[in-house]
Amino acid sequence: MVNEYQLFVLVVEKKSFSKAAETLGITQSTVSRHIDSLEERMGIHLVKRSTRKLLLTDAGEYFYEQAKQICQQIGEAEHGVRDFSELAGNPLKISASQTIAVTILPEVLVELQERFPSVRFDISTELEPGAYYRSGYELEYDIFLWEGETADTSLVLRRLGRIPIAMYAAPSYLDRCGMPKSLEEVARTGRLVGSGGSGNTPWTEKLLPSLDLTAFNFCLSTNDGLSGVAHAEAGMGFLLSAEHIVRRAIDQGTLVRLPIEIPMNHLPLNALYRREYLPPLVGDCLALLRKHVGLLYPLD
Repeated sequence: MVNEYQLFVLVVEKKSFSKAAETLGITQSTVSRHIDSLEERMGIHLVKRSTRKLLLTDAGEYFYEQAKQICQQIGEAEHGVRDFSELAGNPLKISASQTIAVTILPEVLVELQERFPSVRFDISTELEPGAYYRSGYELEYDIFLWEGETADTSLVLRRLGRIPIAMYAAPSYLDRCGMPKSLEEVARTGRLVGSGGSGNTPWTEKLLPSLDLTAFNFCLSTNDGLSGVAHAEAGMGFLLSAEHIVRRAIDQGTLVRLPIEIPMNHLPLNALYRREYLPPLVGDCLALLRKHVGLLYPLD
């Protein structure tokens, strides 16, 4: 019953069944089914469904104000008992790519630690993407964080942001080779470091549909984005990279972005978690991730 109260309040505040469904990572039909069940149990309509704009009945207006207070009280109660779960000694377990663990998580987890000084974290990094869909693996962690498209999974997927991709180089390399003005010039005169040395793959073809990686001279191929950054900083060649991986190098001046337009799609950054398991600490971590990533790499 409480879940339906919270769902109804969210629908009213979002002014949309579809936006409430998107926020929760569920389908619009599921939201409608729960609201139908709520109205059937009460024996009265709460929402006017005859118009495209979401409108409440008089009963719906009254119920919204009451339900909102109940939800606020529940939230306060949940916050009040969090210290008990922290004292149990269970760490927040996160599985993430190495690049996310280094570039995204530190600021988020520090803020979470300020809220809950007793919290502990357990971060596992794997270079193999998509480990979350292996049988039984999803039970080992609270949150999975990955870049790129995701495989079919029973986990709830929350898209956190869309990261731009660009070409970068060290000032020392540009001093030697000059500033290219086009991708064709990069392919003709320069060397590349990064993850495209194996040529076109289904992943790169989807991410960069108009870019033929076989046309470039990859002097270093690596499946570790941070390794590619380090070699590019050393002056080995140009780097084709997502922005979050090179952000620190850009801030430090060890890499610069080339003024070249790249026909591309943005790299999605995703969080996955178990549908039936969302304790308050996990929810707070997801909220901070959405806030932090959304400021840097908004979805719009």
